[in-house]
Amino acid sequence: MLFDAPAQWFHFALASSAFCILCCIDLRRGLIPNWCVIAIATLGLLALITHRNFEPLLTSLVLGVGSYLLRHLFFKVTNRHGLGMGDVKLMATCGLWFPLTFIPTFLIVSGVSGLLTALAWNAFKKNNSKQQGYWQERFPFAPALFIAWLITTTL
Repeated sequence: MLFDAPAQWFHFALASSAFCILCCIDLRRGLIPNWCVIAIATLGLLALITHRNFEPLLTSLVLGVGSYLLRHLFFKVTNRHGLGMGDVKLMATCGLWFPLTFIPTFLIVSGVSGLLTALAWNAFKKNNSKQQGYWQERFPFAPALFIAWLITTTL
């Protein structure tokens, strides 16, 4: 998204701050708080209104529905949840910040950064043998989405 108005930069800076908080919470607790997602979505909508471009609403719909269907399909095949609903909502929210043509870029960057996050997370788990339960099977995907969002929105 091209930021041609100071208000859009302000919205982007606030959303980046909310995203940082969200990532810290996801890393510590393994959940994505709705209030952070709502804050990022609200700022994205304000940026759309400022820019008078509503195509990203369709991007948000495509990413939200697509990630939900992927979550459902993965569960049907493996009987395990690969994406949490927080990740699904966050992907839809990320779509508010860029046009449809940027979806492939966002998905590739989020996939690569997710893979790197998973590798780092597994190395962290091996070095910290006291971790049990929830963190043995999962890793936070929000940091990967944050990296993808930053790269995609600043292209």
